[in-house]
Amino acid sequence: MPVLKIIPSPIAKFLVYSGLISRLSYFFRYGPRSLAEVVNGLTQNEDLRAVFCYIFGTYGNIPKEASFSMHSLLLCHYMPGAWYPKGGASEIAFHMIPIIEKAGGAVLVRAPVNRILLNDAKEAIGVSVMKGHEEVHVHAPIVISDAGVFNTYQQLLPKEVQAMPAIQKQLSFVKHGEGGLSVFLGLDGTKEELGLEAKNYWVFTENNLDELMEGYRKEEREEAIKSVPLIFIASPSAKDPTWEQRKPGKSTLSLVSFAPYSWFEEWKDDKVKNRGAD
Repeated sequence: MPVLKIIPSPIAKFLVYSGLISRLSYFFRYGPRSLAEVVNGLTQNEDLRAVFCYIFGTYGNIPKEASFSMHSLLLCHYMPGAWYPKGGASEIAFHMIPIIEKAGGAVLVRAPVNRILLNDAKEAIGVSVMKGHEEVHVHAPIVISDAGVFNTYQQLLPKEVQAMPAIQKQLSFVKHGEGGLSVFLGLDGTKEELGLEAKNYWVFTENNLDELMEGYRKEEREEAIKSVPLIFIASPSAKDPTWEQRKPGKSTLSLVSFAPYSWFEEWKDDKVKNRGAD
């Protein structure tokens, strides 16, 4: 609701914490309700319920655990259609870099951050990055982390800071999302020859999405992979109008589904591209 960003912060907080905001906006009224709760109240038709909820895989929470308001925002985003950058997603970074550098910034690659630097007041003052085996300190007045709340607080901060009540309180509000598995395929043939279209497909084996996913979660790896409940299918090359000029006679396909980290944990210490035959 844009008005909350316009009015003074104390008034906005009062409206939210008092519950009065729900009288002013349907969005906030539905905010505490799950997607499944709202949709199940609208229809008894299982197929229609699945149509309303199918896109939950985009953010990873099953319908009974997902916020209806969050889901509605996503649907509103897709209703007029979606966009794909010419040249692929890497073009976003390529066009951002000159702007950052023009403003006096720098973009580092292959420089993983191993910790956030703090002053004596426990305030972030920069990051430490690895340059080969050397640790390099990069100082900044503001540090913004996009590594996720768990990685930021539990991997990049020292133990004594992780234990601070303010940090623990924030962590108590969130949980780990579902694990995802992505498969990227390179194909011989044009999109016309292979029948690939600039569309996203969500494929489900059944229409009861909550039960479908909960059953999948409980199964062991060997059994679960025999009946994957859903899969997302898209062709990035079919969406890119410049693809044929850059990669003639070739196409790509992306497949995404859910898979818990525990299925792959036994290989966590192996090097990428150097794993065993298993």
